[in-house]
Amino acid sequence: MSMSLITDLSRHFRAFEADIMKAAAATLNSTVYEAREKIIQTSKRTFDRPKEWSTSKAYLFTKAKPADGARMFGELRAKPEQAKVLHYQIDGGIRRKGDPGATRYDVPVGADAAHTDAFGGIARGALKKVAKVAAKEKKDRRTVARPSCSSSRTAPDRNVGNAARPRGAPPEAVEVGQQVRQRTRHILRENRPHPWLLDASGQIAGHVDPSKRSPIRTAPRRQQAEAHPRLRGPCEVP
Repeated sequence: MSMSLITDLSRHFRAFEADIMKAAAATLNSTVYEAREKIIQTSKRTFDRPKEWSTSKAYLFTKAKPADGARMFGELRAKPEQAKVLHYQIDGGIRRKGDPGATRYDVPVGADAAHTDAFGGIARGALKKVAKVAAKEKKDRRTVARPSCSSSRTAPDRNVGNAARPRGAPPEAVEVGQQVRQRTRHILRENRPHPWLLDASGQIAGHVDPSKRSPIRTAPRRQQAEAHPRLRGPCEVP
C-alpha cells in the first residue's frame, strides 16, 4: 500500500510539475508579447514620422517552451537590420558618417527654434521656406545693384528693325538697308517661287523666271550699286 501511495504521489507531482511548466511558459510568452506591444506603441508615439519598418515590423520574440524545463526562456529582440538603426533611438548617441542608418554622404544638420519640430529635428517645409526667402533676397539684391537699368534703356524702333549700323554709314543708308532686309523677309514669307531682285529703295526690281531660269531685271545692277555704294552687298541679290 505504501508503494502504491508513493507511485501515485510521484505521478501526481510530475503532472503538477508539467502544469507548472506550462503555466510558466504561458506567463513568459504573455510578458514578452505585452512588452513588444508597449515598445511598438512607445516607438510610434516618440519617433518622428515612424514607419512600420521601425515599429510593428521591427521586433521578434522567442516563445518559451514547457519542454525546456528549467532552461526555458522568452526573448524579445529587434531584427538585425532594424537593430542597427534603433540602437541610436534606444541607447542614444550621435550617428556619424558611415554609421548604420547613415550613408557616407549624410551630414548632421540642425535648425533654429523657429524651424524645429517637437522631436528636435528640422520641421517639415523648413527647407522650402528658407529657399523661398533666399530667392527673394537674391532678387532684391539684383534690383538694388542695378536700379536704373530699365529706365536707361531706350525703346527700340519696331518700324526700322534691329540691324546694327555699319561704321561710317550715314543714317539714311542704314534706314534704307533695313527696309530692304524687311522687304526681303516679307517676300520670302509669301512663298514666292524664287528670290526677287530689289533696288536700293527696297522695291521689286526683277525676278527669276522659273521656266527659263534667267533674271528679268527692270533696273540695271550698276544703277542699284551706284545709288548706295555702302549697301552694295544687300542690294545685289542674284
